[in-house]
Amino acid sequence: MSRPNRKRAIGGGHPYSLEREDQLLMTLLWLHLRLNTAVLSFLFGVDQATVSRNIRRLWQMLPRLNLPLDWPEPPKRGHGKNLEQAGRDYPDLLVLVEGIEGG
Repeated sequence: MSRPNRKRAIGGGHPYSLEREDQLLMTLLWLHLRLNTAVLSFLFGVDQATVSRNIRRLWQMLPRLNLPLDWPEPPKRGHGKNLEQAGRDYPDLLVLVEGIEGG
């Protein structure tokens, strides 16, 4: 798409904080485990705005993959499991994170 008043070259914006694979993993954790942005921010070492941006972008792309999956309805804004709930419901997830950080 051509924009004559473009100030930067295409792709000239700020680079993403996370690789595409990490963004996909974050989105799948959000969908499957129903974690909130604060927990995902903690797990991936980025701020909550980055989590929201990445999830929103990848959520829009998932239907285009034509995967034979019935995607759940994502958590509504302000909903989702906090760190305490995630630790209680998925203790192995937090052990894995601690192992990676201490690694």
